[in-house]
Amino acid sequence: MFTSRAINYRKDQNIAEDELSMCVVIQKMVNTRTAGVAMTLNRQLLFAKMPILK
Repeated sequence: MFTSRAINYRKDQNIAEDELSMCVVIQKMVNTRTAGVAMTLNRQLLFAKMPILK
């Protein structure tokens, strides 16, 4: 939260330091028969019309 990259991002996005919060997500592991990789895309880049898979 306090790396130079994060601080610069908040400054660019006009996010105040007192608006910060943190979240921890815990998920149960499940057995699977198949696995895969999902890719996401920053919609502000060139490929804005491509869907985001999660």
